[in-house]
Amino acid sequence: MAVGLLAAGVAHADTLELSGTIRDFHESHVDFETTVCGHTTGLVDPVLGVGDIPDYGPNGPACIDSAASFDEWYTDVAGVNLSMPLTLTLDNGQVDPGGVYTFSDSAFFPIDDTLFGNEGNPNNFHFTFEIHTEFTYLGGETFTFSGDDDLWVFIDGSWPWTWGASTRW
Repeated sequence: MAVGLLAAGVAHADTLELSGTIRDFHESHVDFETTVCGHTTGLVDPVLGVGDIPDYGPNGPACIDSAASFDEWYTDVAGVNLSMPLTLTLDNGQVDPGGVYTFSDSAFFPIDDTLFGNEGNPNNFHFTFEIHTEFTYLGGETFTFSGDDDLWVFIDGSWPWTWGASTRW
């Protein structure tokens, strides 16, 4: 997973920390390793739901078993998932603040051998990661993500965003 964030003039350090909650699931969970549905939009509603978590969208049934199973991705449920805090440190590659802050890990398996464990797999593949943070958009900043799994970014509780013709997401 690689996350890049341009924070021109906003940051006050050479690193930024993004803290969130990671939830581990058994590989037998109905939403993990059962269906590969490719690029599918509409899996979540475009506005965050109660508790500032995504709601199951109109195309959810294409890839996700049910609204109830999807709710488990963002809620601690005894016997279904285990959670712990996780912090990512983004670095701008210099001593001074500003510029492009990056977190890059081409083998992002942060809970290998913890929580439910790897369950006989080389890595612990069955997890979700949720981050809530605040930032000030000054104009021109970009967010870049590369990875092989689902990602939803909500700004001011919704997506997609329309901040002008030159905004790239």
